[in-house]
Amino acid sequence: MGVAESVQEIEKLIDAGNLGDADGIADKLLESNPSCKILILKSQILLQSGKLDECQNYANKALKIAIDEGKRLRIAESCKIISMAYFQGKDYENSLKFITIASKYIDSNDNEITTLKSVIELKFKKSKKINDDELANVESEIEKLSSESLISSDKKVETTTTKPEVKPESTETNNSIITTEKIRHDWFDTGKSIELSIYVKKINNETVKITFNSTSIEASFKDNDNHSYNFAIPQLYSTISTTESSFRVYGTKLEIILIKDNQCHWNKLENDNDNQKEELLSIPKEESNPSLSYPSSSKNHKDWSKFGNDDDDEDDEDQDPEAFFRKLYSGADEDARRAMMKSFMESNGTSLSTDWKDVGSREVKPYKDGDDGK
Repeated sequence: MGVAESVQEIEKLIDAGNLGDADGIADKLLESNPSCKILILKSQILLQSGKLDECQNYANKALKIAIDEGKRLRIAESCKIISMAYFQGKDYENSLKFITIASKYIDSNDNEITTLKSVIELKFKKSKKINDDELANVESEIEKLSSESLISSDKKVETTTTKPEVKPESTETNNSIITTEKIRHDWFDTGKSIELSIYVKKINNETVKITFNSTSIEASFKDNDNHSYNFAIPQLYSTISTTESSFRVYGTKLEIILIKDNQCHWNKLENDNDNQKEELLSIPKEESNPSLSYPSSSKNHKDWSKFGNDDDDEDDEDQDPEAFFRKLYSGADEDARRAMMKSFMESNGTSLSTDWKDVGSREVKPYKDGDDGK
């Protein structure tokens, strides 16, 4: 069996929860081919096996190779695994550091890292008793770190409770206008709406102006450092309700909720073909449940409407959190998604809750026979 086939076999075994068999194949490959991809797979196996120190060791090796080869997505993947290992060990400072670096190297389609980052941010804020602005300051300092400085690094993040003075480098920089192409964003289809997240920190709520048209949106706003942002989608994939659509400002992003005029599934956020609209088909309620479609910013579009009907689903709790939550996110609001990720990660995959009011203020302990998981 060649390397490519072996890698595919390892991935299948990991998805099926057969970690022992996956580990054996990975070790054999590493003897002759210690590549970044195989090191990442090995670290994933160790993470799911609870061997956190070994996991970090292999992920650090993968990170070094990814940096040397200049592979951005591999850098992000390695940092994500290291972050998750720190999270499992309740080291939320280093977990935040690595997931923040990971988010610098992803494109807007990676919902897993974005979601993991939001969970880690909440845990970090709670442990340090800080607010969104203070968190933004911490993350700003982390983003100044180079990826090279993270290799085998256990340096803690310095958390400040006072907001440092920010001095613009020049008038030109301070008054610059940042447009759509340079603003990190992602989106997903919940069935009834499109949730669009624009990732800009410390947005001045009073400056936000959004124009909803039936086939387009325009948004403009400033951050607390007086930088201006213009974001626009001139031709949406399908029509929206201008009266029901809304937005909300968070500490690290602007969330825009686009309420659909019909039930068609969005394959893209933007319609780049004027004739495409004529081909859009509404999804009949009796044939399919649109709320079970995984976010369409994902490169792999899958229909999860049959989730729970396959025999293989019995092994889902043994999968990594990202793969597991792909099947569960659709149709859930932000609090429900946070609750699912937090309860799943803290309980080592033994508990799952959608009630943020319940799990948001407590640690969800691993479930044992005879107790309630609390």
